Amino acid sequence: MDVLSDVLAATRIGGVLSARLSASAPWGLRMGTVPTAAFHAVTQGACWLRVEGSEPRQLVAGDVVLLPTGGGHALASDPYGPLTPYEEVASGQDLSTAEIDIPGRGPSVRIICGAYRYDAYVSHPLLTILPPVLHLPADQTAARGDLATTLGMLATELGGRFPGSQTIVDRLVDVLFVHILRQWINANEEPGASWLVALRDPEIARVISLMHRDPARAWTVEGLARAVGVSRATLA
Repeated sequence: MDVLSDVLAATRIGGVLSARLSASAPWGLRMGTVPTAAFHAVTQGACWLRVEGSEPRQLVAGDVVLLPTGGGHALASDPYGPLTPYEEVASGQDLSTAEIDIPGRGPSVRIICGAYRYDAYVSHPLLTILPPVLHLPADQTAARGDLATTLGMLATELGGRFPGSQTIVDRLVDVLFVHILRQWINANEEPGASWLVALRDPEIARVISLMHRDPARAWTVEGLARAVGVSRATLA
């Protein structure tokens, strides 16, 4: 059993693309707190991600960020400049094209912005154990060909009006979520432990799968060690 796939299916997380943002400095866009996970992928230029309670974080082309619990945040050309609510900016845009354009005379940036819905009536064993911001720097996304390819395909579909594009975009946004999680699991060096980070260890991942498959069983360290073919001491 693939535990991650099973948890994703149980929580019924689904992607919804919000917009492709094109902005030229000076600009600042504030997103309110929403009951969804949000992601931003910078495809050109640079900007600042501002999350309350944290220092501004610069994002450059190739960077991807995921905010698992959809906390209020902002994207801007300046780490401390003024911000305009997203709803106010969007009200003057033609959202049928999924394009948000903020004109200006300064450096420009292009960002794919989106959100992930999840079932509000199901507990979220995945999203609640993730940090407030998952930041994958450009060098990490480039190193993972699958993640870079997915972003490239998403940008291509958004840049044209091809038959069936919306269906492809919806699927790619879902695939992007899994790739972000995979990359974070492999690269995460933050202190603390969780079953999600444990999935990168083959033996521990098999142990988690066994317990997930049969949670009612009275598992022991000895029984689990024997099932995955390692010593009790090694597993402990």
